[in-house]
Amino acid sequence: MALAAYNPTDRVEQLILLTERLSGIMDEENAVLADRRPRELEQYAKEKSRLAAIYAQEIRAIARDKSLVAGAPPELTERLKTFTKKFESRAEAQKALLSRARRVTEGAIKAIGDEIAARQPKPSAYGVRGPAGAPAMARPQAVALNQVV
Repeated sequence: MALAAYNPTDRVEQLILLTERLSGIMDEENAVLADRRPRELEQYAKEKSRLAAIYAQEIRAIARDKSLVAGAPPELTERLKTFTKKFESRAEAQKALLSRARRVTEGAIKAIGDEIAARQPKPSAYGVRGPAGAPAMARPQAVALNQVV
């Protein structure tokens, strides 16, 4: 889905609104991440994904065809550039917060695994059948097949 812009000024205005909304969502998500409540991020996912797809599509279209925004008032273009820079800095902040949350989660999972492993009894010696105290492996059994029914 793309923006339905009638002219370059309309396109730039819509991109500004889109960038503002995406920035607002990221601010809300960043606050949630900073408060260490990552499960609450799900409520933003659908809208953010939809808006980010439109944003990416529009930016690619403008990169291919500058005439889409040519002729828009310079003050609007500058305003869009300012919002885009702010948006990019929010994205970097979110990337850092998400990376930190991932490291914390991975660290907790590793700590739990290490604790479980530490509670398992350790073999003190090895014998013919493996670790001392390990159950002996069952010996293979012969199987007879009687063809009488």
